[in-house]
Amino acid sequence: MIDPFSSTELKLQKSGNYKTLYEKKKSLLRALIQKLFLKLLLKLFPKKFLSYKNKIKFIMNKSGYFLRLYLASTYLRFRYPLYFRMPSTQLYAVGTAIKFLEILKPQKIDFFLTGGS
Repeated sequence: MIDPFSSTELKLQKSGNYKTLYEKKKSLLRALIQKLFLKLLLKLFPKKFLSYKNKIKFIMNKSGYFLRLYLASTYLRFRYPLYFRMPSTQLYAVGTAIKFLEILKPQKIDFFLTGGS
């Protein structure tokens, strides 16, 4: 039987082969709801469980990404009015670069862009 609650990343992390820099722990309620949902999905669709699980994960990740992107870009439009008319993805990239510079400044690390697309 397939173990629906394990992943390759989780196995690697437990084995100690790599370390993530930042990982936000799930709340107990969220972890419980997720576990119950996966068990219910496994009971209802045992043959297509992995396919449905991956589709749901894809949809949740995409919707979360766009929600974060547009909330962040709306915030950045008002924080940096000069960039108000910039497209959302580019504005998000500028915001990320500004955050990165704020982290490097106290470390006294010089940062510059050499090129990109």
